[in-house]
Amino acid sequence: MDLETKTETKFAKLESTIIYAEFDEALEILSSINYEFISLQQVAQLRIQQGKDFYFSKDGNWTKEAFIYSPEKGAFLTKSSPIIGNEREAVQTHRKGVEYFLTDEQVEKSLTNSVGLVGRKIPTNRFKENEITAFAFGEIAEQYGNFLYEYGIKEIPVYLTCFASRPFARQMKFMGLSHNSAFNSIGKFFGDIKKFEICGVKK
Repeated sequence: MDLETKTETKFAKLESTIIYAEFDEALEILSSINYEFISLQQVAQLRIQQGKDFYFSKDGNWTKEAFIYSPEKGAFLTKSSPIIGNEREAVQTHRKGVEYFLTDEQVEKSLTNSVGLVGRKIPTNRFKENEITAFAFGEIAEQYGNFLYEYGIKEIPVYLTCFASRPFARQMKFMGLSHNSAFNSIGKFFGDIKKFEICGVKK
């Protein structure tokens, strides 16, 4: 197993660690040391606390949320990723160069804790009012929007990919400040990346 770890860092209310491994292996390691996959809200909190020069701010982060693409229902951001818990199957599927397609049951379960998405930019001074960012960042939505606005980011993009004939999921890649803190579902499959940088927070 190709594995590296960084020294854990303690913050006000979050203790974090970084695992370097393939996606499915990284999540298994996090669970074994009693850490959980980081969320969008937790990444935003760390960026606010540590500032624009912190590596959490500069670099993008994979998070526990996912994109759901349904040709019948539309595109969604969910906090109940169907990939989590099935990450080994998802990685193996991606290695074949195809999407991680979902059953009807997986779609319905994912959509119970989700918000609809459109591929347009979201003003950072409207995070509290915007349905997507209010869902993603919860009680710190306005604070994170202000953090980005003060840095010079006036809006964040939502990068969506194309629909397929069947529903599928893609894990959230939360981009760093150099990429305007975008919500990104466009890019390489899990199978194309040999070593992920996966952040976990203490349970």
